[in-house]
Amino acid sequence: MIVRIALGDATAEIDEGKWISRVSFLRSQCEAFTLMHPWRNVLSNPDPDHDVAQYVARKIGGGETIIYADKPDFVEGRGY
Repeated sequence: MIVRIALGDATAEIDEGKWISRVSFLRSQCEAFTLMHPWRNVLSNPDPDHDVAQYVARKIGGGETIIYADKPDFVEGRGY
């Protein structure tokens, strides 16, 4: 699942745990904050990338700045 965040005009996206951005400073910040993410056994979102992107966006921009997220596949029994 691809999740994209924004900081001003710069964007970064995470897909399967890997950050991509044309702005190397933003990519470095995303990677650094990902390492600080408080991993849990039960994720608060249906996709780990979305959970990480929310955390990183709050840390970088002071607010949640997710601008795009793929719709996750439905999994029966999982809370959305």
